[in-house]
Amino acid sequence: MVGSASESMAKEVMRYAADLGVAENIEFRFNASRNKALRLLASSKTFVYPSRADSFGLVVLESLSCGTPVVAYDIPAIRFNYAGTRAVIRVRPLDVKSLVNETYELLRSGDWDRLGREGIEFSKGFTWDNVARAEWSALERIANEGGRGLRRKACNF
Repeated sequence: MVGSASESMAKEVMRYAADLGVAENIEFRFNASRNKALRLLASSKTFVYPSRADSFGLVVLESLSCGTPVVAYDIPAIRFNYAGTRAVIRVRPLDVKSLVNETYELLRSGDWDRLGREGIEFSKGFTWDNVARAEWSALERIANEGGRGLRRKACNF
């Protein structure tokens, strides 16, 4: 388990894991450096992302680029941004049991290696050049449509 947390929050999370009887199966790395977090991600078989609200989920893309498949809630941002890959396994939002079951099935089946390779291929499309081109294209469409709309309005006077 990797993430940012205050000392009191880290203790609470570890206590909760102990209460559930799973703490011995979890390696806790709170407040790890970015490099350390990426190394841990690359050495993992799966990444569980239980976010209920997101806009892009960059950490999901980072996971895929490390060859680590993701199990996540099927929120709009995940559904929209990662629709083109099977390396992101989506489950109904807030369905913790399905999140756990899909993670278990991924680990049991050994599909993490195949999905990890697919995730790497998918993430290759997200270069700075590709992002800049997509942004420029979207701005051009908005500008062109906005201009036509203004001309039509001007003709209606």
